[in-house]
Amino acid sequence: MQPINAVIRLTDKGYHIHVDDKDYFQSQLSKVGDGQRCSVQIDKPVMSGTDEQNRFMHALLNNYFDTGMHDMPEYFRNTHAGFKVFYKEQFARFNKVPESWSKYSKAQRMAFIEFIIQDIRQSEAIQESIKLQEIIQGAEKNSYYGLK
Repeated sequence: MQPINAVIRLTDKGYHIHVDDKDYFQSQLSKVGDGQRCSVQIDKPVMSGTDEQNRFMHALLNNYFDTGMHDMPEYFRNTHAGFKVFYKEQFARFNKVPESWSKYSKAQRMAFIEFIIQDIRQSEAIQESIKLQEIIQGAEKNSYYGLK
Protein backbone atom coordinates (compact mmCIF):
# COMPACT_ATOMS: atom_id res chain seq x y z
CA MET A 1 0.00 0.00 0.00
CA GLN A 2 1.38 3.43 -0.91
CA PRO A 3 1.48 6.16 1.75
CA ILE A 4 -1.32 8.71 1.89
CA ASN A 5 -0.50 12.38 2.46
CA ALA A 6 -2.56 13.81 5.29
CA VAL A 7 -2.47 16.82 7.61
CA ILE A 8 -3.73 16.28 11.14
CA ARG A 9 -4.58 19.40 13.11
CA LEU A 10 -5.82 19.69 16.68
CA THR A 11 -8.77 22.08 16.97
CA ASP A 12 -10.96 23.05 19.90
CA LYS A 13 -13.42 20.35 18.70
CA GLY A 14 -10.86 17.54 18.40
CA TYR A 15 -8.62 16.33 15.59
CA HIS A 16 -9.21 17.43 12.00
CA ILE A 17 -7.70 15.24 9.28
CA HIS A 18 -7.18 16.55 5.74
CA VAL A 19 -6.30 13.93 3.14
CA ASP A 20 -4.79 15.03 -0.19
CA ASP A 21 -6.23 12.19 -2.28
CA LYS A 22 -9.64 11.40 -0.81
CA ASP A 23 -10.59 8.95 -3.59
CA TYR A 24 -7.49 6.81 -3.05
CA PHE A 25 -7.99 7.00 0.72
CA GLN A 26 -11.61 5.81 0.40
CA SER A 27 -10.59 2.98 -1.96
CA GLN A 28 -8.00 1.76 0.56
CA LEU A 29 -10.48 1.94 3.44
CA SER A 30 -13.03 -0.04 1.40
CA LYS A 31 -10.50 -2.92 1.19
CA VAL A 32 -10.56 -3.25 4.98
CA GLY A 33 -13.09 -5.97 5.78
CA ASP A 34 -15.33 -6.31 8.81
CA GLY A 35 -13.38 -6.91 11.97
CA GLN A 36 -10.10 -5.78 10.42
CA ARG A 37 -8.19 -2.78 11.64
CA CYS A 38 -6.86 0.14 9.72
CA SER A 39 -3.81 1.66 11.37
CA VAL A 40 -2.49 5.18 11.07
CA GLN A 41 1.11 6.07 11.88
CA ILE A 42 1.95 9.66 12.76
CA ASP A 43 5.66 10.32 12.45
CA LYS A 44 5.61 13.94 13.52
CA PRO A 45 2.41 15.76 14.42
CA VAL A 46 2.48 19.30 13.05
CA MET A 47 0.15 22.25 13.07
CA SER A 48 -1.22 23.31 9.73
CA GLY A 49 0.73 26.01 7.94
CA THR A 50 -2.24 28.30 7.76
CA ASP A 51 -2.77 28.34 11.55
CA GLU A 52 0.91 29.09 12.07
CA GLN A 53 0.85 31.78 9.41
CA ASN A 54 -2.26 33.30 10.98
CA ARG A 55 -0.65 33.57 14.41
CA PHE A 56 2.56 34.88 12.88
CA MET A 57 0.77 37.55 10.82
CA HIS A 58 -1.14 38.77 13.87
CA ALA A 59 2.01 38.81 16.01
CA LEU A 60 3.87 40.78 13.34
CA LEU A 61 1.16 43.38 12.84
CA ASN A 62 0.31 43.77 16.53
CA ASN A 63 3.95 44.30 17.49
CA TYR A 64 4.59 46.59 14.52
CA PHE A 65 1.51 48.65 15.47
CA ASP A 66 2.77 48.92 19.04
CA THR A 67 6.09 50.44 17.88
CA GLY A 68 4.28 53.44 16.40
CA MET A 69 6.95 53.52 13.68
CA HIS A 70 4.56 53.13 10.77
CA ASP A 71 3.46 55.64 8.21
CA MET A 72 -0.21 55.43 7.31
CA PRO A 73 -3.37 57.54 7.28
CA GLU A 74 -4.60 58.62 10.70
CA TYR A 75 -7.87 56.71 10.25
CA PHE A 76 -6.02 53.37 10.39
CA ARG A 77 -3.71 54.30 13.27
CA ASN A 78 -6.32 54.13 16.02
CA THR A 79 -6.67 50.37 16.53
CA HIS A 80 -4.90 47.10 15.83
CA ALA A 81 -7.89 46.05 13.70
CA GLY A 82 -7.71 49.20 11.57
CA PHE A 83 -3.98 48.67 11.14
CA LYS A 84 -4.58 45.12 9.83
CA VAL A 85 -7.30 46.36 7.46
CA PHE A 86 -4.88 48.94 6.05
CA TYR A 87 -2.21 46.32 5.35
CA LYS A 88 -4.66 43.91 3.74
CA GLU A 89 -5.98 46.72 1.52
CA GLN A 90 -2.46 47.78 0.51
CA PHE A 91 -1.48 44.21 -0.31
CA ALA A 92 -4.70 43.64 -2.30
CA ARG A 93 -3.95 46.72 -4.44
CA PHE A 94 -0.98 44.91 -5.98
CA ASN A 95 -2.01 41.26 -5.62
CA LYS A 96 -5.13 39.40 -6.64
CA VAL A 97 -6.33 37.92 -3.36
CA PRO A 98 -9.68 37.08 -1.75
CA GLU A 99 -11.21 39.70 0.54
CA SER A 100 -10.92 37.47 3.59
CA TRP A 101 -7.54 36.44 5.04
CA SER A 102 -9.10 33.07 5.89
CA LYS A 103 -9.50 32.38 2.17
CA TYR A 104 -5.88 33.24 1.23
CA SER A 105 -3.88 30.29 -0.09
CA LYS A 106 -0.68 29.33 1.72
CA ALA A 107 1.34 31.06 -1.03
CA GLN A 108 -0.76 34.24 -0.75
CA ARG A 109 -0.25 34.22 3.02
CA MET A 110 3.50 33.82 2.56
CA ALA A 111 3.53 36.77 0.15
CA PHE A 112 1.48 38.90 2.57
CA ILE A 113 3.79 38.07 5.48
CA GLU A 114 6.83 38.95 3.36
CA PHE A 115 5.08 42.22 2.38
CA ILE A 116 4.68 43.11 6.07
CA ILE A 117 8.28 42.17 6.92
CA GLN A 118 9.60 44.30 4.07
CA ASP A 119 7.65 47.29 5.36
CA ILE A 120 8.84 46.69 8.92
CA ARG A 121 12.46 46.65 7.74
CA GLN A 122 12.01 49.82 5.66
CA SER A 123 10.46 51.64 8.62
CA GLU A 124 13.44 50.71 10.81
CA ALA A 125 11.02 49.40 13.45
CA ILE A 126 12.99 46.17 13.55
CA GLN A 127 16.02 48.05 14.92
CA GLU A 128 13.89 49.57 17.68
CA SER A 129 11.84 46.54 18.72
CA ILE A 130 13.53 43.51 20.24
CA LYS A 131 10.21 41.67 20.09
CA LEU A 132 9.92 42.18 16.30
CA GLN A 133 13.54 41.07 15.89
CA GLU A 134 12.83 37.88 17.84
CA ILE A 135 9.64 37.13 15.89
CA ILE A 136 11.22 37.59 12.45
CA GLN A 137 14.57 35.97 13.23
CA GLY A 138 12.88 32.96 14.84
CA ALA A 139 10.64 32.45 11.83
CA GLU A 140 13.48 32.82 9.32
CA LYS A 141 15.75 30.52 11.29
CA ASN A 142 13.19 27.74 11.53
CA SER A 143 11.35 28.28 8.22
CA TYR A 144 8.45 27.90 10.60
CA TYR A 145 5.86 30.09 8.93
CA GLY A 146 6.46 29.29 5.30
CA LEU A 147 8.90 32.17 4.80
CA LYS A 148 11.46 30.04 2.96
